[in-house]
Amino acid sequence: MAHPPLPDASSDDLDTRIRRAELALMARDARVKRQVALLGQRVRRARDPARWVMPVAGGALALLAGWWLWRRVRPRPAPHAAAHHAAAAGAARPGKLDWLELVALAWPFIPEHWRQRWGSNPTSAMMNLGMLASRYLMDGLRDAFSHAGEARDAGAGLPPLRTVAQVDLGRYAGTWYEIARLPNTFERACSGQPRAHYALREGGVLEVLNGCFEADGHERLAHGQARVRPGSHGAKLEVTFLPTWLRWLPIGWADYWILHLADDYSLALIGEPGRRNLWVLAREPQIAPEALAEMVELARGLGFPVEQLQVSQPGPAAS
Repeated sequence: MAHPPLPDASSDDLDTRIRRAELALMARDARVKRQVALLGQRVRRARDPARWVMPVAGGALALLAGWWLWRRVRPRPAPHAAAHHAAAAGAARPGKLDWLELVALAWPFIPEHWRQRWGSNPTSAMMNLGMLASRYLMDGLRDAFSHAGEARDAGAGLPPLRTVAQVDLGRYAGTWYEIARLPNTFERACSGQPRAHYALREGGVLEVLNGCFEADGHERLAHGQARVRPGSHGAKLEVTFLPTWLRWLPIGWADYWILHLADDYSLALIGEPGRRNLWVLAREPQIAPEALAEMVELARGLGFPVEQLQVSQPGPAAS
């Protein structure tokens, strides 16, 4: 806002001095209004959730996860034999996160104008360290959830569950038919005999396609992925049916342990440590009643509630 020039201060005319005072007040009022407008803009920007809610929430979650790992995920002393077995299998327990790694995890969520004060080199170093710490954090969470499940099963008085010694995933891949199962929620809608197809990919990952027909004839399909648990030689898998972009999370993975496998890979018994899920799988839609009875007795000896077993195979062999 432009204002007329002030009259010469040497004039003694009263009207001139009043006019000068009025113009000075108007100029000061304009400056105050500009400052108030700028302050209002800053307040509105500061109150904008897009500027601070996500960074603060993300930083808080990262720090909380790091603190949880710091307190709970620690190396546990093991007997000499167990320690030797873990070393031979290449299994390492994560230790405590360093405070610098915690800062690196939260670094991407810190407001940008704060990060700029540190310069480009510290920012690049923090981002690189944060990537390493994130992978460390995910491995630690996965390990913690896995051991928490095993501890819960052990606390329930269940004995350790033995698996086969080794599985060749290349031979295990292919189509399997469900012969029998314990009731579960995710197959409740299946009316026909469920089947599963496994395809071995690079890195030892199995692509999973489960399918069955519902009562109305609709085919129900589920796409998933299975990965090998380190040190299990292919006998202990973890399966997820989460969307691909969520499979990096340490949750949503279920145990898939191969408890028995025929020498020719034609028959398999699948379970998990909690004894809540059990499947008898075969390469053909039907097996002989004697073979099914043998699988049932094997599962009974492992502590599974086989009295609840549901037979899925069709035809006379199901009787």
